[in-house]
Amino acid sequence: MTCLIYRFEWVGKNPLFGPNGMALTSRECPALATMPTERELLRNIEIEETLKTFAGHGPFPSYLYRFRLHHSDICACGEKGDPLHYVTSCHITLSYHFTKPSAENTQLWWKHLLLNKLSRIKIAKLISFLNENENLVKQSPDATSPSDSDPDVPPSPRSQTYGL
Repeated sequence: MTCLIYRFEWVGKNPLFGPNGMALTSRECPALATMPTERELLRNIEIEETLKTFAGHGPFPSYLYRFRLHHSDICACGEKGDPLHYVTSCHITLSYHFTKPSAENTQLWWKHLLLNKLSRIKIAKLISFLNENENLVKQSPDATSPSDSDPDVPPSPRSQTYGL
């Protein structure tokens, strides 16, 4: 596209269209021939989701808690809600599980997942599932309070703070 951008002065004309209003082809502008296909875009999305998961970013309570976007870093099942937990042991994401690696092989295991196309697809589906069902995955704030589980125990009075 750079071959056209510099030819036109910016006066509201789109550089992807010729003077007659017709769309340009890759023959007229070779940069258009390098536009990614839908398949390449999907592959990039799979890789991006896998990399985010590997880095611990995404819809995981441990990540959201770090930025105070969630009240706890614990999953709804009671374990720490990090990516490794959701990918290997959380009962909510059972259909997306991989075999859990040993502690010393975790980095190598993630590398293998990044290189394997089917693994990347499975992780992208897992992230999609977590985004769509975040209410199932995240532990509610009331679940950690012991008085809420027993109906005979009255709730503890809360002190009021003013101006804080």
